[in-house]
Amino acid sequence: MQRLARTQPAIVIVTVHDLGLAARFADRIVVLHNGAVYSVGAPHETLTETMLRDVYRIEASVHTTSDGIINVAAHRSL
Repeated sequence: MQRLARTQPAIVIVTVHDLGLAARFADRIVVLHNGAVYSVGAPHETLTETMLRDVYRIEASVHTTSDGIINVAAHRSL
């Protein structure tokens, strides 16, 4: 899908709740909260500890590995 979206005049929209998959495959992420857009941007801009606390009500840490993969580790719910 990524190759198709980059080589054709096309947009690919995917709804996914797995933040790891979203971070790995998306160029841009839209985070929705209470029926409104909370944030929009690249995965490293949108998947933040603040967003996880505000939207998902969890205390979590976000780390980027040496090969650029974003990992989200939930510690506890709030």
